[in-house]
Amino acid sequence: VLLCSLGQEFAKLLALFLSSASQRCTSVENGENRSQSHEALAAQVGMLKGMETERAYWVAWLQIPGIGPILVRRIRDYFGSLAIAWTAAGGDLLAVEGLGLQLVDTILRHRAAIAPDALLEEHERANPHFWTLADPDYPRLLLELPDPPPVLYYRGTVPAAILT
Repeated sequence: VLLCSLGQEFAKLLALFLSSASQRCTSVENGENRSQSHEALAAQVGMLKGMETERAYWVAWLQIPGIGPILVRRIRDYFGSLAIAWTAAGGDLLAVEGLGLQLVDTILRHRAAIAPDALLEEHERANPHFWTLADPDYPRLLLELPDPPPVLYYRGTVPAAILT
């Protein structure tokens, strides 16, 4: 009865999550639960292409309706990397606090239409002056805020004193 009221797509996501959860073996690492599937995703993605790759995923995740500064940080914290999270299955995404069936469905639909590297190139042409939390030049004092802006735009040149 519950599955019928959720609709077919939500029923598929719920079934995927339940099967994923029943097969998941978790271990405690640095005080956080990490599943073996996350480690497998990290291995598939391999060594990330560096900060530039992660920067592309900060921009890409924020293009998805319903994903804002808090959820994007929760996703990054859960998976350890937004690039890894980008390839995560719907069932794994459901494990992130704040992501429900409807939002995961939205993520899966929009994610398929976004190419993070191409989006970053386009974004840099239109907005050449911005930082993401993945950038080493992101202002250090802002990092001390509980919720620093995930993408920060600026004009002109930035004095070195602000960056240190």
